Amino acid sequence: MNVNNDLTVPVVNFNPATTFVDPQGVVRRPFNNFLQQATMLDMYGRPFVPLANATMTNDTSVLFENNEMVITYRFCNTGSLVLNSPFTITYYANAHQGTVIHTETVNTPLQADDCMYITVRFTEAELAVYLDLDSIVVALNDNGNGIAQLGGQQEECDLTDNIMSFSINPCPIRQSTVLADICLGESYVDENFNISAEDIPEAREYHFFRRIQIGDCDSVVQLKLRVHAVLHHQIVETISQGADYNQHGLFIPQEMLSDVTRIDTSVVLESVYGCDSVLDITLYIAFPEVELYLPNAITANKDGENDVFSIPEWVQSQIADFEIHIFNRWGEIVYYSPDKNFRWDGHVSANGSVYHSIVYVYIIRYTDLKGKKYVRKGTITVL
Repeated sequence: MNVNNDLTVPVVNFNPATTFVDPQGVVRRPFNNFLQQATMLDMYGRPFVPLANATMTNDTSVLFENNEMVITYRFCNTGSLVLNSPFTITYYANAHQGTVIHTETVNTPLQADDCMYITVRFTEAELAVYLDLDSIVVALNDNGNGIAQLGGQQEECDLTDNIMSFSINPCPIRQSTVLADICLGESYVDENFNISAEDIPEAREYHFFRRIQIGDCDSVVQLKLRVHAVLHHQIVETISQGADYNQHGLFIPQEMLSDVTRIDTSVVLESVYGCDSVLDITLYIAFPEVELYLPNAITANKDGENDVFSIPEWVQSQIADFEIHIFNRWGEIVYYSPDKNFRWDGHVSANGSVYHSIVYVYIIRYTDLKGKKYVRKGTITVL
């Protein structure tokens, strides 16, 4: 008693004549004994042995839900040592060490001053096999042979606080849960609920309760009603001219896409819950660039083959505005036409002559049907 817990020696020795008074008023003088070794003492001078101690608390609940008895209870370790794992909890019928209903093993140690919650479920079918069952007794640190007994169960300093009894009400309040999905703006009606659309003004999950009577017993039905809104999705896609569009339940033939650059439309789909889902689609039509496919030489000999400088008719159909300038080597304009159907045979406009083995420069400016402007430059040789 004259050595501290950290093995240091106190400056002032402990007075062996010190007295202790516990909350009950009992006076003790544990150190005033000649040649007698004192045991470990608590703050009131009471001798004790350091042990774990599993203690049931009053924080419990019993719920009957969907034909199950659900027991939740809390216990703490009020001892000074850890309650080692694994330890066993045994459930008895009506009385401690009566018929064993169920055992479970806890694999988490419980430190001193810590607490733990346990929830256990028993179906009506499981309990029906026990005749005259009116309560379930829960025993902590009990493997079916008693509390803190030899054979694997840890010692405790108090064996009287390990037990809790849960009464089985012959007519308990039972609770069942119904899960349902509807669309926003709809009502929900079944045998227990009649909920109008005005009661569910927004898309979210609602909880409704109703107490009903089954025989002589009450039952609570909980409705979890999930209300789904009309969903809007935006999709932007691009398709090439000359192709059909067939996506997301929408079909647009290529004929409808030939003269437009953009289409905005919507498709109404049905979700898995039967609610409308609106798909807003913006479709861009990509047009290929207009290629002129021009020759680089003409013969101008009137043999009917390659006699004129022109563009094919099928290309002309893709052109809205057009003009062509042809220049000689000195930059003088020798030919001009605003007509996409032009046909230049090599004649120079100044004197109407044709000069062979001459290279001319041309500039063509044109606009396609969608308003896109182009400039094409090149050379043409008159052979």
